Amino acid sequence: SVTIIGHAKNLLRSHLAATGDQLVLAVDLDGRAGCRSVASWDANSGKSSEELRRRLEALPIIAECGASSAAKDISNAGIIGTTAIMLENSGKGADIDIDAIPIPNSLTLDQWVLCFQSFGFILSVPPKHTDQVLSVFSERQITAKVIGIVRAEPVVTVCSGDDSKILFDFNRDIITGIRSPH
Repeated sequence: SVTIIGHAKNLLRSHLAATGDQLVLAVDLDGRAGCRSVASWDANSGKSSEELRRRLEALPIIAECGASSAAKDISNAGIIGTTAIMLENSGKGADIDIDAIPIPNSLTLDQWVLCFQSFGFILSVPPKHTDQVLSVFSERQITAKVIGIVRAEPVVTVCSGDDSKILFDFNRDIITGIRSPH
């Protein structure tokens, strides 16, 4: 069980991605495949409490200055699935550049995008704040890259070079069925 007590002036919610926002993936590549399967990425073991706390400070800093429209932690759905859930919840779509996703040397892209992350987040960031958000993560030795752009049409497309495929069309597809009323 986890308990967090405190006060926040601003929150990072998962249903407010905005058209034109850039999708920023923030991950800790300094880790290893999970102890039971490659479907998880352990970037916590071997780090001091101070290192772990400093990494987590990135999110409240970004929230407090209002630099992100939406954010979601990379869950069991993996990088692409979690991103798609955030977009579905926001009533949006996106173009995701698979080639822009940073990958640890020890895994393939297929393995990596399916991993549950012990420290991984997808953020929807207005372009005017992208450099600031990337800097907050970089200062904490977290790899952060723009991997796509949020679109008004509720269709998630994955692209690699000149190839693109529709992954989800939320006009007919459902992942969670939860959509923001805004």
